[in-house]
Amino acid sequence: MTQSQITAYVQPEGGTIAEREPPQASEGLLAWARANLFGNLTDTLITVFLAVFLTWAAWSAFSSFVLRANVAGVTQGEGTMARVVAELDQELDRAEAMEAAAAANATA
Repeated sequence: MTQSQITAYVQPEGGTIAEREPPQASEGLLAWARANLFGNLTDTLITVFLAVFLTWAAWSAFSSFVLRANVAGVTQGEGTMARVVAELDQELDRAEAMEAAAAANATA
């Protein structure tokens, strides 16, 4: 073996190599998520499916409460649906009043 073929490790002066921080991806929340939520293909698919499902469920619950409040006229801004319902209610009241007046005139 010649001198150019030999690879050797030379320890620095002082005796030891200084300790370094571990890579960011090997500790903490990111490392836990990578190992437990995205460790293999099955874990990744389950994680993605649950994230999509929970997002859909949260949006459905939120939008149903908002729409229900809007229809009932509970919101401060009196949404479009509440306005339509109020106008229909007023027209129904006018029609009932006209029928009552017609019935009163017919009997008189």
